[in-house]
Amino acid sequence: MELFNQLKNNSKYWLRFELGLVELEGKEYFKEIYHRIFSIFDFLFDTKDTIMFITAINESVEYSGKDLPNIQRFLKDKKLIYGLSCKTVPYEFDEEDIEMRTTLYSLKVKKESIRRDYLFQAISNQDFARKPSIMGNVYLLNLSQNTLLHMYDDRGCDVYGLNKEHLLPLYHKFRKWILDYNRIQIDHIFEEGLFNYSESSTEMEDRLITNRFRENETEINLYGGNTCIITHQLEIPLEDAEKCVYEALAMIDYQTELMSLYSKKYNGKYEGWSAKRER
Repeated sequence: MELFNQLKNNSKYWLRFELGLVELEGKEYFKEIYHRIFSIFDFLFDTKDTIMFITAINESVEYSGKDLPNIQRFLKDKKLIYGLSCKTVPYEFDEEDIEMRTTLYSLKVKKESIRRDYLFQAISNQDFARKPSIMGNVYLLNLSQNTLLHMYDDRGCDVYGLNKEHLLPLYHKFRKWILDYNRIQIDHIFEEGLFNYSESSTEMEDRLITNRFRENETEINLYGGNTCIITHQLEIPLEDAEKCVYEALAMIDYQTELMSLYSKKYNGKYEGWSAKRER
């Protein structure tokens, strides 16, 4: 479990992908989740790789029962479950929390042994009254490539690696799916995208003042749940416009900081945004 702990808790290189899109509903919402997580999984794991299937169960130290994760449901060959190992460790989200503990169940498998579709459907359903569902957190550790995949729920997944070269192809392949909230941070990790671009304190202050003015004008709370059509206006020189559209507009939707930085990167000016409520 040393590699697992190193990747999960101390890895410098990581990616966070958005899976569930708030603008989608019902079957379309889950269809997009499955498309994204299946694509990421198949890109990360090869049939020759050895995978450590890890399930983490968190519970109070005072709890005397034993909640088994029923991992065999996610295996094509049920006999593989006889290789299951179990270890109790400090609480995975706060090692100093002595009132909680984490039990790790681990099993070595191959890619073709995992019921991929069933597993990720179960993880997606954790916060919904849908079956199949699953208890605890599931991690897929690629022992051959030293990478770790953690789909935390329907919203997204994290991928960790020991070095940049292991994750760079994934970053390039699926960069459109990177969660906008973490995009600038992740671009800095890989020294691409918006790396080396930043706002001055004056630019940031002006942007935030404009945001507050537009919020009052439209009566739309940027930090609340909204159903809106958002329009951004950027002025970009013609010779840079095609590259900007490819990198910026195809990857982001509403974060004004990102729009401001992309405008700067492509020698333009961000003119702000407007919003119109959908009826």
